[in-house]
Amino acid sequence: MAEVADSQLNPFCTIYPLNIDSKKSVSEGRKLPVDVCVPSPTIREIGEVLQKMRVRFEYEVRSTPGIMIRS
Repeated sequence: MAEVADSQLNPFCTIYPLNIDSKKSVSEGRKLPVDVCVPSPTIREIGEVLQKMRVRFEYEVRSTPGIMIRS
């Protein structure tokens, strides 16, 4: 297995509200089991949770990959 230099690691993880929406199916983009998801999460709610957990984060306006294709 190849070694990866620290400078090559991405320190960020992208969380799209769609990925944790309990009202969505896996085929619609949900990434986690329904029992650990929440209905219709907002970016603000996700930010509040991360802040309470003392996780460094930043907002970035993006669309979910593939959302334009499904329209």
